[in-house]
Amino acid sequence: MSTLLGTLDTELNFWEANPNFKSIALFRRFMLNDKSKKKDKSSRIMWAIALCYDKNIENTWKNMPIEEKKPLLSADIIKDEEFNWDDVADLEFCYQDRVMSLPEKDLLLFEEKLHKRQRFMDNTEYSWDSVDEQGKKILGTAKQLDDMMANTKKLYDQLKQLQAEFIKLEEEGHVRGGRTESASEQGLI
Repeated sequence: MSTLLGTLDTELNFWEANPNFKSIALFRRFMLNDKSKKKDKSSRIMWAIALCYDKNIENTWKNMPIEEKKPLLSADIIKDEEFNWDDVADLEFCYQDRVMSLPEKDLLLFEEKLHKRQRFMDNTEYSWDSVDEQGKKILGTAKQLDDMMANTKKLYDQLKQLQAEFIKLEEEGHVRGGRTESASEQGLI
């Protein structure tokens, strides 16, 4: 597994299932400031952050765009449909910076850019070049949209390459039966 997560079982308390997160000061302070029973509120928020960003093979949320995930995670995991993600932006950044592997970060960034690009294309109407009332040329969007569509295959080929690199690294960390690799299997001894 490329991340620090020991499991993706959201029924468990995040802090008990992933005690190594308490070694990161920001996460530890977040947990300690939680006054809910068994730190349940901070646990649910941490699960939501993990499911939002983790590209682990076993994460059932991994292929959904982040802006689509967040409202669902707010309702399903945090149990607060009005949850304000801006309040935990520092935790999100820390998770990405300190927990995610470089290939995982690269893949996440590339996928998000592709989603934004696709939304831009979807929301841009085709138009022809024209001339305004003063005779000034107004450029249309047809050529740019066609050029973007023509380049889409190249971008998805790059995405496939990033995904293949990430999956290769993920599979190197997985062992049959879900057990943890031994020190010798990890090449440590």
